[in-house]
Amino acid sequence: MEQIRQAKDGKRMRYIPGGRFVMGSEEGYPEEKPLHEVELSAFYMDEMPVTNAEFKAYCDAVGRGYPGSPRWADMPNYFLDYPDHPVINVSWHDAMNYAKWAGKRLPTEQEWEFAAAGGMNAPKYPWGDSEPSGKCVNYADKNSEFSWRDSAQNDGYKYTSPVGSYAPNGYGLYDMVGNVFEWVEDWFFRYDDTRRDTEAFKDGWGGSRVCRGGCYHSPKKDLRIARRRQVLVILAAHPIKMKKDPASGKYPVPGLYDISGSAAFYNKADFGIAIERDRTRDITRVHVQKVKFRHLGQPGVASFRFSTHNSRFNPIVEGKTPDLPDEEPQWDNSNWLAQKMPEQKRLDI
Repeated sequence: MEQIRQAKDGKRMRYIPGGRFVMGSEEGYPEEKPLHEVELSAFYMDEMPVTNAEFKAYCDAVGRGYPGSPRWADMPNYFLDYPDHPVINVSWHDAMNYAKWAGKRLPTEQEWEFAAAGGMNAPKYPWGDSEPSGKCVNYADKNSEFSWRDSAQNDGYKYTSPVGSYAPNGYGLYDMVGNVFEWVEDWFFRYDDTRRDTEAFKDGWGGSRVCRGGCYHSPKKDLRIARRRQVLVILAAHPIKMKKDPASGKYPVPGLYDISGSAAFYNKADFGIAIERDRTRDITRVHVQKVKFRHLGQPGVASFRFSTHNSRFNPIVEGKTPDLPDEEPQWDNSNWLAQKMPEQKRLDI
């Protein structure tokens, strides 16, 4: 089997032989439990995360606008001036569209966790069980602004680092943890969740996808291979004018709001909303966060790499990859709310 393959976007891909492994952790967060056995066939995975230069080539080829640069005083004009750094400020849909353009797709959570282990048997990190240090990963070290930083370590970077700055794992994959989070294909569910209903997500209520690997501001515990990060994906809510609360005269403060039945906040300026339906409790969860709409969740740290399978196996739908929309649905917010909530008084603020 060919060990290295070059894809349409010019990126090198490493052959991952597949096999059986135990996924999850009993020592981490609740969503990492229980341990369960998984078997995978062979696949290829990008050797390194997608860079600014590689994503720029995609944008230029398809006519997509460039992603916004983070507000980092030390790294202005991040997207254009740091071509070998990982691209950030990209949504899950951006990642999927790039993958389709390049003839690839996002890896599943199972594939990602298996590949991150680099052929070892249940290591804590891609390099083994030794604790992270500035010599092997870009994380929250002494250069970081965050209170949980590891002041005893120095990885040399305050924010992102050029891809491939640290040694690869056993499969030849770089930056599997640290630097930037990586999108995977899956919807987020607990491993022991027997009801995995995604129809509501497709219908516009939204749902959560999964990011893996931690990033430049992650503490040590979030660099573990088994760590899962839940990120809300916006399917149908778009910014429109938001009014003040007539009683208080104030706009809603950032935070989470559980509202019985159905309701929604409108948006103003750089406020964003996300609507998440919990069908088991008949509750609509509204997330109001003072960030640009695309960046709901943790702004500026999500990135991605891709995997393609050999012709013998596809773990999503055997024999073919399911059809995906070329772009995010562009529904009008007010019309969508009216259709979804015809009998429920809307919360206009």
